[in-house]
Amino acid sequence: LNSIKVFFAKKPTTGNYPVTLKIVPTLNGYPSGEALAYSTKVLSGDQIQVSSAPHYLDSTTYTEFTFDAPVYIQPGVLYAFILKTNSSDYQVYYAQQNQLAVPSTAKALPTDPNPTNPSKVGAAPYVGALFLSQNSQTWTADQNQSLMFVLDRCVFDNTATPTITYTVPKKLPQRTLYNQSLIY
Repeated sequence: LNSIKVFFAKKPTTGNYPVTLKIVPTLNGYPSGEALAYSTKVLSGDQIQVSSAPHYLDSTTYTEFTFDAPVYIQPGVLYAFILKTNSSDYQVYYAQQNQLAVPSTAKALPTDPNPTNPSKVGAAPYVGALFLSQNSQTWTADQNQSLMFVLDRCVFDNTATPTITYTVPKKLPQRTLYNQSLIY
């Protein structure tokens, strides 16, 4: 993974509370364990974008947590990402089954005459579950809600020929190896 985009509806009006995102493995379907390598990202409160009309194509409506290095996730293994902060004033967008969706300026279908006409959220496909926690240890699953987010995977150019340059610093002591000078 390269990044995760999260859609915030509200953030604290005072203070600069950071938000931490990390990816963890799951145990029996619940978040558990240590964060994956390079998957912990902390953004300060002033880096959090807030929007009243979130859209995945509009970078002014989401907050992107870009990892310092690609995060490897294994196929067929369940993972969770955790958002953590010390402020209860943050709110993220989520979908509630059978509730009205947030109106968007983008058309749901090319034939949609009214793109701001909200529709009801139907049954969510099996893409995961929303977990809530007060202490990041005990989790409560809510099967009727889904968080609004976008995962961005890495795309590598496997046709490129890599070049590795080795630089030997000057004035290092040098040794010459002679025949049979190594014991094996």
